[in-house]
Amino acid sequence: MRETFAKLVRYKWAGISLALAATLVLTGWIWAFVRLYGLSQITVHFNDYVGINRVAGITDLHAFGVLGLIIVTVNGLIGMALEERDWFFGKLAAFSGLILGILIFIGFMVIMSIN
Repeated sequence: MRETFAKLVRYKWAGISLALAATLVLTGWIWAFVRLYGLSQITVHFNDYVGINRVAGITDLHAFGVLGLIIVTVNGLIGMALEERDWFFGKLAAFSGLILGILIFIGFMVIMSIN
């Protein structure tokens, strides 16, 4: 655990992108939960041609948040591990995790907007 925190300090760009991605996912998750609290069913997927494709409960929203945090964290840790070996692929993995965090945040915003 100490080694991970030392890597966060040593490889600052990978650590910053991991922190930003995790913050975006956590912020979107909490915001969506607060805004959609009390609804028995929420629309998860909407299509222009068909209409509502998938309806789920609030537990699926939590599963989306937990899975998003796990994916972003693992991607950030992979980026820090690659940073030791090759600076390009380390930064690529770390910033792709940041892009993924932005996409998950946008996903939470879309779920809130269609409900």
